[in-house]
Amino acid sequence: MTTPVGQSLTYFPVTGDYQSVNAPLPQSTTSAPIMGPIQGLVTFTPRVPAGWVAYVADYQISQDSNNTQTVQIIGAITGGAWTLGFQGVWTAPIAAGATAAEVQAALGALETVGTPNVTVTGNDGGPYTVEFVGTLANQPLPQLLSSVGTPATGGLTVSSGSPYITVVMLQPGSVSRVAPCAIAIPPLVARIWTTGELSAINVADSAGVELVANTEVLDLTYDLIYDVTFNSITYAGQPQSLAPFAFIAPTDGTPVCLTDPNLARIGFVGPLATTWFPGWTPSPTITGATITPLTVVSVGAGVSSVVA
Repeated sequence: MTTPVGQSLTYFPVTGDYQSVNAPLPQSTTSAPIMGPIQGLVTFTPRVPAGWVAYVADYQISQDSNNTQTVQIIGAITGGAWTLGFQGVWTAPIAAGATAAEVQAALGALETVGTPNVTVTGNDGGPYTVEFVGTLANQPLPQLLSSVGTPATGGLTVSSGSPYITVVMLQPGSVSRVAPCAIAIPPLVARIWTTGELSAINVADSAGVELVANTEVLDLTYDLIYDVTFNSITYAGQPQSLAPFAFIAPTDGTPVCLTDPNLARIGFVGPLATTWFPGWTPSPTITGATITPLTVVSVGAGVSSVVA
């Protein structure tokens, strides 16, 4: 028996470069136009039936990934030693300027780790990247503990201030899992940033807006369409407006640029007023289970009852 191959969603990148031309002020000495970026919010709403959910019997819930952490010593370090702890066991003292190989050896000597089950990379003195491999690969593991002091050495020494050691969990680790899953496609809001470029909305306002492609995993019987609306649009400090439109999602990872003049735009449609998308009817089965329609029957004296 082999492990089943799970299905997963495909995403396509969405970009846009929003610039505008502003007429110069009357007192300007030249007639050259003023170029500047537009700012605002963009909302992508998938045009699917109200309450629609895709049911996938073998969705790839998670992939194999190793637990990976970074360790960094902070401060005006002049010498001394420090230690790392993992699952209740502590390493021998590690020198302040230790190489990655020395940190790896210290962790590998722990009974809770083992020599072949960890790799450490990085500069002498850190920061270090710790990856658990071997028998500790592809599984969630706890975060490393750290200490700036050791009984044998008295801890790290500094020329000023205090020493600190930070441990950051880059990836907790996971094992590949395939399971039944219900998938809904929510609206996505992005930002037209100060440069006029489209970006994702998060703490870093990073680039990388991605939408779900219309793949076989979704089992749609019609094109997946995204309605695009613009809110809080400003240019040169003044409120502006951009007309809404819609486009058909690709079936693969083909990029879509919203400001590409060659992009095939279709008419915008507001929130659907009906439960089902026009021209579409629900499938009679969901992952093999038969859907029994509701039937209204009379129970007398003008009273009705809904039964399955």
